[in-house]
Amino acid sequence: MEELDQLLLQTGGVQTRWEIEAERPPPDSFEELSNGVLRERARDAWRAACRLQSLVYLWMRFLTLGMLHSRLDADVERKISERFPDLSGMGSLLEGLARTIAWPAGVLDLLKEWDSSGELRREPNSLHTTDGKSSLFKLQDFENFRNCFRRLVKTDALCLCLLQVNVPQFRKSKAEIEQEIDHLFALDQDWATEPPVIHFGPALQKGSFRVHPA
Repeated sequence: MEELDQLLLQTGGVQTRWEIEAERPPPDSFEELSNGVLRERARDAWRAACRLQSLVYLWMRFLTLGMLHSRLDADVERKISERFPDLSGMGSLLEGLARTIAWPAGVLDLLKEWDSSGELRREPNSLHTTDGKSSLFKLQDFENFRNCFRRLVKTDALCLCLLQVNVPQFRKSKAEIEQEIDHLFALDQDWATEPPVIHFGPALQKGSFRVHPA
């Protein structure tokens, strides 16, 4: 069996959870800056950097889960929607991708014991129905989500550029920063197949756009 097929046996359709970090408040040291304009600029830069860091991490998570055809845990899906309302469709997209797996006859029954021993949940979370209709994977939904995600990342990255944050990542022109972000969100796809194939794995291997709040 191919390596990816073996991964799908372990991860396909499985609900995944991790801790969604809350927005961090600016450091108290910002209040020691000499005037109100500098303090406000520092707070704006901090908020943009924290959001950008979280967004890039979340995009890498999405690529990983898409490659593995894994679902979101309901609690994680709610927290993502609360932190980033524009990305509330992430859970539905991953649910739709999970439903594109063509399981051979009898495989899911064989996996039940494995899932029970590892306390894995290989079914839609409580935010999605099980009738097979509400979360079908639609290519246009994927494209809309990807474009929205890219716009959010560009907004915060260009904010840091305009605020002249003194780190190498943002001592570049606006065009260079936008080009790097476009590269981060570029995925090879084959829309002629059924179901369509999106090459999440190679996208994960790119040098990712990173930012670390000081």
